[in-house]
Amino acid sequence: MQFGSEKYDFGTVDAGEIVNHVFNFTNNGTEMLLIAGVASAGGLTYVRDVTNELEPGKRGTISVSLNTKGLAGKVTQDFLVVTNIRDRSNIPLTLEGTVREGSAVAGMDKGAAFWLIQTGETVVGGSASASKQVKIAFDKAFSGTPKIVATVRNEPGFSGGDTFVVTVRSVSTTHFIANIVRVDKAQPWTQSPLLDWAAWE
Repeated sequence: MQFGSEKYDFGTVDAGEIVNHVFNFTNNGTEMLLIAGVASAGGLTYVRDVTNELEPGKRGTISVSLNTKGLAGKVTQDFLVVTNIRDRSNIPLTLEGTVREGSAVAGMDKGAAFWLIQTGETVVGGSASASKQVKIAFDKAFSGTPKIVATVRNEPGFSGGDTFVVTVRSVSTTHFIANIVRVDKAQPWTQSPLLDWAAWE
């Protein structure tokens, strides 16, 4: 699995901006490349899209977003790509840059929003396998296909240390489908983790 670059410097942005980046990679091996998920540290980086299966010689992408709300100064956000490569099953990628204090979307409170946004928190529930798909319906349909960021966190009070990654599978004006995978162990889970998401246009 060969990346064009495993690190992206997004420069300087205002706090509250969402940084988007696409990591490009090639399967330079001789077998099918499988990506089980992308695990983010701290829940700040959200996976928008990922090529989960790739034939030898083909090119794929991992699209991510970083929410800079509440951040300031130099920022380094690391996350891991979980693969079926025997000697490189966890590949680290990095977003880094500088966040200025203040809010890039402060005008939204004054009726000057430049996007429409919906957010939600959904209880995922347990799963009989290592992965689970969840359909999230929007409260109100968007006029066009929205952008989505989503992350999964453990059930409040749960101390088992389960680790999940989430990938957005499909998006329409009325809903999106999220695929949730437990990556610390290839087994089902009994807790009810929470899916936090935001959609905007």
